[in-house]
Amino acid sequence: MTMSPLDLKLLADPATLAMADRPRFQVGFAITNRSASTIDPKAWDAVLLVNGQRAPAWDLAVQNGAHDDTWTHLPPNQTISMSWPLGEALFEAPGDYHLVLQLAGAESKVDVRVTP
Repeated sequence: MTMSPLDLKLLADPATLAMADRPRFQVGFAITNRSASTIDPKAWDAVLLVNGQRAPAWDLAVQNGAHDDTWTHLPPNQTISMSWPLGEALFEAPGDYHLVLQLAGAESKVDVRVTP
């Protein structure tokens, strides 16, 4: 198994929220290039799973919008990060949610609790 040149971190804030607070929930990523050369991290290929199911709202958010050159040319030891307000789309009801972000062989996980 090859190691990914990317350090991937799933950002989710807050980790506990009420249903009424879903609009302020932010989910995103921080991707750091751990290789010795500039790479294309292919950030738009990042997949977010919520309780094992692919999140279509994430796909729409990450694949659309303006992005700077670091999205395709990330220098060594540099980081790109971005977040989106997707709480209402990701959390339909109170409960515990397991979020998994996958990109280029790297994976990051976060648990989120949504209260009534």
